[in-house]
Amino acid sequence: MIVDTDVLIRYICGDPDADISIRKAWPLAISSITLMELLRLARNREERRTIEAALAKWETRIVHITEEMSILATQYMREPGLADTLGIADALIAATAVSLREPLLTGGVHRYQGVPSLDVLPAFA
Repeated sequence: MIVDTDVLIRYICGDPDADISIRKAWPLAISSITLMELLRLARNREERRTIEAALAKWETRIVHITEEMSILATQYMREPGLADTLGIADALIAATAVSLREPLLTGGVHRYQGVPSLDVLPAFA
């Protein structure tokens, strides 16, 4: 299962609902885009270490972007309806899940509506 950035951010901020979602989703996989987003949000070296430690604790598999994923994400950005709701990072994360045929666990289900062949799972009730 691919886990979206928003779920991990809520976990790191101490949200118990995110903790439950992550436990249910184990084993975790994230796009390298998610890793970059998390590292970008870290305000200092200590927060980056906390992020890296959490990912290691969960034995998280980091999935790097392939040419196929890049092509899919570009196709999504060309679609008028999708381009209005998906950001570039979201398009690449969605393409990662579709390419690997894995569901995407997210708190932002609405952002991914209409992405072809994407199985979106809501992280929060």
